[in-house]
Amino acid sequence: MVNLGQRELEIDLRVSRRQRVHTRLRGLSLMTMHMPPHPGEFINAVYLEPYSISARQLAAKLKVSASTLARLLKGSSGVSPEMALRLSRALGRSPESWLAMQDLYDLWVARGRLDLDSIERIDFEAA
Repeated sequence: MVNLGQRELEIDLRVSRRQRVHTRLRGLSLMTMHMPPHPGEFINAVYLEPYSISARQLAAKLKVSASTLARLLKGSSGVSPEMALRLSRALGRSPESWLAMQDLYDLWVARGRLDLDSIERIDFEAA
């Protein structure tokens, strides 16, 4: 629900595949908000499914165990700098883009879980 008079925005945030958080955000610019994909979801959607590549095939190309890649694809682990280098070499895209995708996802999840209302800004001019 968007109420332009009060500038409120109610949305359902998908924190994980199993959990949704309903929240009301106030004072935001009314930009489109969406959850960025986990890099594992991205790999599945952009590389594995369209090209009929199995997770085991990709794991072999990356020189990692199938279970390591499975955790990434399920979203239960993230992209490390080492994995970013491997993904960059095998799939393209820069290592920085793989790490940035992971950071965007992690930040989105943290915003949904963390209550920052009790944290006050430090006034450095008065200090």
